[in-house]
Amino acid sequence: MSCWSFVTALGDTAVLLPVFAITAAWLVARHQARLVLSWAMLLIVVAGLVIASKLAFMAWNLGITRLDFTGISGHTALSMAVWPPLCMLLVRRSDRQRMVAGSAGFVLVLLIAWSRVELHAHSVAEVVSAVLIGLAGTVNFLRAQWPHWSMSVGRMLPMVALLATLSVTYGHRFPSDEILRFAATQLNPKHMTFRRDALR
Repeated sequence: MSCWSFVTALGDTAVLLPVFAITAAWLVARHQARLVLSWAMLLIVVAGLVIASKLAFMAWNLGITRLDFTGISGHTALSMAVWPPLCMLLVRRSDRQRMVAGSAGFVLVLLIAWSRVELHAHSVAEVVSAVLIGLAGTVNFLRAQWPHWSMSVGRMLPMVALLATLSVTYGHRFPSDEILRFAATQLNPKHMTFRRDALR
């Protein structure tokens, strides 16, 4: 496995969803269901934009040839909505510590984003748009939740659970492309899908 393949696997939905689920379960157990609901809404909105952009191209060839754009990078956008908030959540309720942890999460997302380009999975425009969309949503979410966004006690158990989850899910691939292509064939009048070479 190349270095970029190792990094990009951290942005796969097969990793992100279980990580979010474990953290959400812990927050609910700590009577922080409102935080979970807000975070879930962020993920739903970001995922919805990713899905809509990809289906627009796959089903109707609505891309941007000049930018080699066929849809927002899901790895990048969803990673932005998961990793920085999670890193901030797992540190003490100190503005400085949360900023440092959030910055570390942001750097990880940038590495995931660039790995998508290096592995020829996405164009620069597709990962830049994903970074901007994910960042805008995450910043607005954290601004609203900042006073409450921390685990006041009991960080060790969720951290162990997250590491155990990563050890099981890392390297697996969620079949998002196959699901989207199936959906696109149902939306397209000719039951066909468009691929990147249709832009050229």
